[in-house]
Amino acid sequence: MGASTSGAADAVTAKVALKKLDQVFQVLEKQAPSELAADMKLLADLSKRQYDIIARNGFDFDKVGADAEYPALSKDAGAPAAEQAGEHLTTYASATCPIDLQAITSTPTTPRG
Repeated sequence: MGASTSGAADAVTAKVALKKLDQVFQVLEKQAPSELAADMKLLADLSKRQYDIIARNGFDFDKVGADAEYPALSKDAGAPAAEQAGEHLTTYASATCPIDLQAITSTPTTPRG
C-alpha cells in the first residue's frame, strides 16, 4: 500500500472509531443516573466537540491542531471540571459496575490483524 492509500485507510478507520465513540458518549449522557448526569453531559459535549473538529479536518490528525477551535477544546478537556468528571465516572463505575474503567483506559491497545 502506498502512503496515500494507507493514510486514507487510517482516516476511514479513525472516522468509524470516533463516530462510534461519540455515539457511545451521547447514549451514556441520555442514560446516565442522576448522580452522573452533569459529568456525562460535560464529557459528551467534549466528545462531540472533538469529533466535530476532527471531522471538519477530514480526519487528518496533522491538521487538527491548527483548527481555530482546537485550543479552546484542549483547554476545556484539561480543565479541572473535565478531570473531575472523568474521575467521578471512573469511581462510580468501579463501585457500582462489574467493570474497571481505569484498567480499560490505561491499557494500550494493539491493532488486530
